Amino acid sequence: MVSCSQYDYIELACLFHLPVKLTMKSGEVYYGVASDTQRNSQKQECIELRGEEETWLLETGQLSSMEALSEQPHFSVIHF
Repeated sequence: MVSCSQYDYIELACLFHLPVKLTMKSGEVYYGVASDTQRNSQKQECIELRGEEETWLLETGQLSSMEALSEQPHFSVIHF
């Protein structure tokens, strides 16, 4: 489960449309722009990540880490 303080970083990434690298607990890695948070059809909290050719809705509870791919003052790497 994602803590409130960790979730704040997800919201910041979406608010500023930051390019990020998301690593899932399964080991899968996704690169894209954080665009929004929403619930999927199973009502799980997710982050919408827009890649160059694809958009993913990734469950926040399955995140292992989020790394910012651009320099900004909010965060560099968050571990969940």
